[in-house]
Amino acid sequence: MPRQRVFEPVGGFGWIFATRQRHFPTFWVSAVLLTSATLAVPGYLLGGWLSDRFGRRIPGSVFWALASVFAAITYSGLPAAYWAGNATWTFMDGAASPITSAWFGELFPTRARATASAIGAVAAAMGGIVGLQLVGRMEPGFGLGPSIVLLTVAAFIGALVLLFLPETGGKPLPD
Repeated sequence: MPRQRVFEPVGGFGWIFATRQRHFPTFWVSAVLLTSATLAVPGYLLGGWLSDRFGRRIPGSVFWALASVFAAITYSGLPAAYWAGNATWTFMDGAASPITSAWFGELFPTRARATASAIGAVAAAMGGIVGLQLVGRMEPGFGLGPSIVLLTVAAFIGALVLLFLPETGGKPLPD
């Protein structure tokens, strides 16, 4: 599952928001991104560990929901929120990634996994395109930060929808 595209619209506007709205110098923006990327690593490890012990559905849904909340905090307007929100959101995104990858690989029978993966990739790309278009259309009226915060509501709802998928952790793979 190409999870990288889930928050692509939000992340894509990150440097624009930081330089234009927060007036951060390029060095600070780079520092935020470096710090955030570094924190994704322990997130990956934690997500994999939790997924192997407690299943996929609850941890995956919780981490995606928290990632959307912290993405909203990132763009809420306060300079400190940009730093803390970005780092935390990236950690949560990192934690959700191995869970989602394992989960979606287990949801479908072997004969349909390639098709399911392709459909997931197309859906993620379409979601990224729609998200970029929505931010572009909302930004003139609401501003960049509030537009992105509104977009994170869709990501939060998507995380809740994951709760309706079956649990696959600890169960045999379907044929």
